[in-house]
Amino acid sequence: MKNKLTLYVEEPVVEQAKSYAKRRKVALSGLVEDHLRSLTDSAGTSFVDKWSGKFRLPEESAIEKDPRLAEIVRKHVK
Repeated sequence: MKNKLTLYVEEPVVEQAKSYAKRRKVALSGLVEDHLRSLTDSAGTSFVDKWSGKFRLPEESAIEKDPRLAEIVRKHVK
């Protein structure tokens, strides 16, 4: 069930948001709802949970060429 929500927003921001929504052919209400949902969905997610598994290590030869990277991998990965 949808509920009505009244927001007070500066006029230039409203105009920019309407223009943004129009260019993307979506309703402004949908943009606001999606943004609020994304804020509440990620609020309970830790930084580690959010980024875990998102990065790939470079090949071994690239690690060996960069002493700083090699030290980070030695200390934190292996």
